[in-house]
Amino acid sequence: VANRLYSEANDINNLGQIVGGFSDTIGQSMPYMSWHGTLRDLGTLGAPRRNDAGFGINDRGQIVGDVGNPNTPPEIGATIAFLHEHGVMRALATPAGYGSHAVRINRSGQIVGWTEKIGGDIDGRRAVMWKNGARITLVDEPSYARGVNNLGQAVGGVYTREGGFLYTPGRGSRNLNELIDPASGYRLIYPRDINDSGQVVGYACKAELCGPVLLDPVHKGRSSHGT
Repeated sequence: VANRLYSEANDINNLGQIVGGFSDTIGQSMPYMSWHGTLRDLGTLGAPRRNDAGFGINDRGQIVGDVGNPNTPPEIGATIAFLHEHGVMRALATPAGYGSHAVRINRSGQIVGWTEKIGGDIDGRRAVMWKNGARITLVDEPSYARGVNNLGQAVGGVYTREGGFLYTPGRGSRNLNELIDPASGYRLIYPRDINDSGQVVGYACKAELCGPVLLDPVHKGRSSHGT
């Protein structure tokens, strides 16, 4: 997509399928999937102005992202999360008066992202997970979800405090700083992703030194530590 006005690649699955977004000469953005050199526009839900991109794809070829919300005026720029599968795009469950964003999808079709009040600020933003058409709130604080593994564990950030959250099915969400050994000296600011082994990557500080960190799960005694 190098010949487009603007383009980005946001995720790739184990088959080599890539998803992202590109814009045309008048600045409207479209979601795409690229495979073996072939680019396919994923379509739209009918919004008068396209502000769309694909953000996540799993190995089943299910794609998530967000597109212009057809139920809002184009000047607002509100988006709604979508799932694209079997050649069909559909909106994910979003409350009336809210926009939504979907950023990652795991092997079983669990999707993470966030909802936010249209025209509001981050106080109305909530990290959410979608599965089988239903939506659950992961953290009842101003927050966003960024990563999900194939076990259904999700991580994301919280705007009003450090540590973000780790969501585990059946256990709910916890501040990741509560799971880090205080003797390590690390303070996690926010997590970005989690793998199937429970390892978490994110951004943390130790005294005045800040940068990327890896949290490894510890199954005896402590829960995790910074490395």
